[in-house]
Amino acid sequence: DRPRVLASRDEALTGPGEHWSCAYRFRRADGGYAHVVDRGSIMRDGSGRPSRMVGGMHDVTEQRRSEERQALLAQELQH
Repeated sequence: DRPRVLASRDEALTGPGEHWSCAYRFRRADGGYAHVVDRGSIMRDGSGRPSRMVGGMHDVTEQRRSEERQALLAQELQH
């Protein structure tokens, strides 16, 4: 996911916007992966150049698993 995430971030930083958001897999310290949504607010200087980004990452792994289980159950009920 890294190339896609970095391209998305770079596009947000070079564009005129003030916000960035991206969903991706994040490798945890234990080697497993979490599904996350990362959001940031872009701070710009007086010339409009990005000076920093402040944000947070939200783990949506359980939500994704629940959605996948519901989709599988719906498929089973259709057959």
